[in-house]
Amino acid sequence: MLAFDGEWATGDAAVANDPFAGGVHVCEFTLVRPLGADAQCGGIALRMRVPDIGGFAFGGLAPNSFDTWGEGARFPPLKVRERGQAREEALELITMNSRTPHVVRRSLDAMLREADRLATALADAASLGPAISAAGARAAQRIAGLARGRCSVEAPIGIPGAAAPVATLRLEASVGKGALALDFSGSDAQVGVSVNSTRGHTLDCVLGAIHDVLGVPAGAVPDEVLAIVPGDGRVTGALPTSTTGLAPTLAARAIRGAVTQALAALGAPGIDPDAWWERAGKRRFADEVDATTLRLHPARVAEARALEQALAGGTA
Repeated sequence: MLAFDGEWATGDAAVANDPFAGGVHVCEFTLVRPLGADAQCGGIALRMRVPDIGGFAFGGLAPNSFDTWGEGARFPPLKVRERGQAREEALELITMNSRTPHVVRRSLDAMLREADRLATALADAASLGPAISAAGARAAQRIAGLARGRCSVEAPIGIPGAAAPVATLRLEASVGKGALALDFSGSDAQVGVSVNSTRGHTLDCVLGAIHDVLGVPAGAVPDEVLAIVPGDGRVTGALPTSTTGLAPTLAARAIRGAVTQALAALGAPGIDPDAWWERAGKRRFADEVDATTLRLHPARVAEARALEQALAGGTA
């Protein structure tokens, strides 16, 4: 939202996929649509994974890549619609970098439609205030209920077939004066394997774990009661041009598990640190990744190519 602060108009929408500008991985696009003509009005944010956006290998999973560009093209925040009118040159700039341009365009169009639907449902932005305030107060109360103190957690980040972890995550957690601090700066430096988690991805994982353990909406935690230090240049605060393709599954498992353990040590309800992995992460990894090659699963490649062919031929 802030990338175009002061430049928004009703009907505008922007997308970005840069892992180092709040994103996760080049194949995961975030679309933002403001609720009004000012960033302060709030907005709708949606994220969708597209089949491909260039790079060495289909789907952005390129284990032999030595930098981000090997995984795919990076786009900073880019307006794809202004005052309700599509910016075709912007959309073409994105789709021309994909092996599946028709699928990517269809995906972006679907995100725009869904953002519009949600914006209509939330048209009375003023009515959201009490609900958001109540959720924030509940989150602050849950964090204030944690036991004062400190704890340290280590979690390995492994990949299939490796004899040892490729990196170790180290978390220092503390609670004091009603605020929770999570410091990952002691983690290993970013590595030459695509498990590096960017700041935005680490934040997503932390908020997801807090939701699972404390039962509060992920986006409702007030800034004043939660401080997160990903650690610049660490495997939890990766900087350009590290590779990130496996972070949404393998790094996410370690980050979510470490936060879950830390919260339990600080008095939160204890749940299985691997609960997210067993519930969703393992299934996503098996569905998306060929565990032998660490590339996009051949079945997903075939599906994407078949859909691209159908869309290009006008049969889908």
